[in-house]
Amino acid sequence: MAIRLNNLALLLKVTNRLAEAEPSMRRALAIFEESLGAEHPSTKTVRENLEALLAELEAAKERVAEAPLTRPQSGHPLPQGERVTARRGLFGR
Repeated sequence: MAIRLNNLALLLKVTNRLAEAEPSMRRALAIFEESLGAEHPSTKTVRENLEALLAELEAAKERVAEAPLTRPQSGHPLPQGERVTARRGLFGR
């Protein structure tokens, strides 16, 4: 079970679904620690995977916080107070 949870978390991570990967990886680590002990090589690997995931999550949060809001397609900054609104698709009404 723990191996599958870790593999699922890694799949979510490589598909850039970082927030979704975290709970699975934390659960996998808990199972490995409980069944194999904290110093087992598999437990250490999962712990390292979780640390890397958490670092990526933090970096992604920082990028979002630092990114200026821009108009869709033009890339020009939004004037103070202007909101981005959804656009219709090609066949939308």
